[in-house]
Amino acid sequence: MKAKEYISEKLTPEQFAAAMDALPLALERVNGTDFFTAVYGFGCNLHSDLLFVPMRLLPNQLTRFLEDSISQHIFQPGDNDLHISVSEGRLTLTFCHEGDIHIGGNDRLLAEQIQSVCPFATFRWKQEGGV
Repeated sequence: MKAKEYISEKLTPEQFAAAMDALPLALERVNGTDFFTAVYGFGCNLHSDLLFVPMRLLPNQLTRFLEDSISQHIFQPGDNDLHISVSEGRLTLTFCHEGDIHIGGNDRLLAEQIQSVCPFATFRWKQEGGV
């Protein structure tokens, strides 16, 4: 059975930027210094062979990864998908092309911890699927 997923309201560009800025610290809070995986998804401006290829990153590399991805127009928040997962899928985040954020994974506690960090805590969330 599919795990529960939390989906944010449609975010403004300012809310999306705040979430991207807060992401490295939020992930470090829930994942420590372990690696995490980033994946360019739907709509990203890359050769199709490079889409959906997992990239392992350390938390201290995330800020530069996000800045480079945006400045190089590979990922445009709210227009493309960027997938982040930690701890072998215990927590997954998708910055979605539909202008919202999806939080899921196998560990509901981690998903709720991310939602409790500002600015994520200021967004409205709905729950879909799972148990």
